[in-house]
Amino acid sequence: MLRSIAAQDKTCLSYAGKLFDLSYVLPNLIAMAFPATGFSQQWRNSRNDVAEFLKKNHPNHYKIWNLTEEQYDATPFDNNVVHCGFLDHHPPKFNFLLQIVNEIVNYLNEDQMNTAVIHCRAGRGRTGIVVCSVLLALGKAKNTEESLYLFGERRSKKKRGVTAPCQVRYVYYFDCYHRTFSEYVPIPQYMMRIVSIQTFGFQIGVSGYEDAAPIFYFNPLSHHNEHPPMLYIQQKLNEIDGKYTTIFPKNYMSGDIIIMVCFMSKGKINIIGRLMINTFFWENDVKYEYSLKQMQDANEGKNKNSFKLPDNYKIIIQTESIKNNKENELLHDKIIHSFDILNTIDSIVTRASMNKQTTPQLITSPVPSYPVPPSLDMTFL
Repeated sequence: MLRSIAAQDKTCLSYAGKLFDLSYVLPNLIAMAFPATGFSQQWRNSRNDVAEFLKKNHPNHYKIWNLTEEQYDATPFDNNVVHCGFLDHHPPKFNFLLQIVNEIVNYLNEDQMNTAVIHCRAGRGRTGIVVCSVLLALGKAKNTEESLYLFGERRSKKKRGVTAPCQVRYVYYFDCYHRTFSEYVPIPQYMMRIVSIQTFGFQIGVSGYEDAAPIFYFNPLSHHNEHPPMLYIQQKLNEIDGKYTTIFPKNYMSGDIIIMVCFMSKGKINIIGRLMINTFFWENDVKYEYSLKQMQDANEGKNKNSFKLPDNYKIIIQTESIKNNKENELLHDKIIHSFDILNTIDSIVTRASMNKQTTPQLITSPVPSYPVPPSLDMTFL
C-alpha cells in the first residue's frame, strides 16, 4: 500500500504477488525507483526483491546503473551495479552523460539478451535524462520530443516524464550531439563570454522587496554540492523605464555552468531560478531569451515563481565569441548545423548577422550598487 502511494502516477509492475516501482521502457531497458533496504523499502523497491526479480527474468544478463549519489552494497545483484551518481533535479555534466550512455549502449549491443536497469531516487528525472538519451542513441526515438514522450508514456500513467527544465535541456543537447558525431568523443571546454543580461518584467509580487535589483552569480555544475558558494563576477547594473541591463566587463566561462538568476534586497541574495547550460551548445554572438518556466527552481525542478513575478518576466543573455584553439573551433563548427534543434529549449532572439551591435551602449543613470556581502545569506523559498 505504501509503495503504491509513494509511486504516485508512475507505472508499476506486479509480479509474484509483489508490487515493483519499475517500468519496461523497452524489452531490454528498465527504469525503476531506488532499491532500498530497511524501513524505506516499505515505500521504495526492496533491494532483495528486485535482485530476485532480475535474476529470475534476466539471469546473468542484467546490469544496473545507479544515478543517485548514494552508493550501496551491490552483493544482492552479484556486483552488477555501476555507481554513477549526480545531484537530484540536476543534469550530469555533459561528458559524464556521454560516458554513461556509451556504457549502456555498448552493454546492450554486446548481447541481445542483455538488459540495462537504470534508477535514481524516484526513477523519473535523472533516470529520464539517461533513458531518453539511450533511446536516441539506439534509434528508438527520432528526436528529443519523441524520446521524452516515449519515456513519459512508459513510466507514468499520466505520461509525465522528465519535467525539470535543465534536465530536458540536456536531452536536447544529447540529440544535437548524436546527430553530429558518430562516436562518443568528449566535447571540449568551449570558452565563451557573457557580455550582458537584460531583465524584463522585473516586478517582485511579494511585499518587503521594494528595493530589489537584479544580480547574477555563476557556478560550475557539481555532481555533489547542491548549494555551492555562489561566485560573484564583476557586473554593472543600469535601468531605464523598468528594463534592467547587467553588463559584465570580463565574464568568461566554459563547460557545464549554472547561472544563478537572483535579486538583492536589504543586503540579502534571493534566488529566482537557475539556468544550467553547457557553453559548447551555445552559439557565438547571439542573444538568448529565457522565461521563468525555462529556469530551474532554487531547490527543485519546475519553477514555482515563489516571488510572484509577472508572466512577462524574462532575461536575455548576450554572448560573444572568444578565440578557442583550432581543434575546439572545428568541433564547435561541426555541431552548429544542429543548433536549430536547441531553439525549442534555448530561444535565439538575434544573431550578430541580424544585429551588428553586440555590446549594449547604454546612456542611463546606474542603479545604486549594493555591496556583495562576504557571507551570502541565501533565501530558498
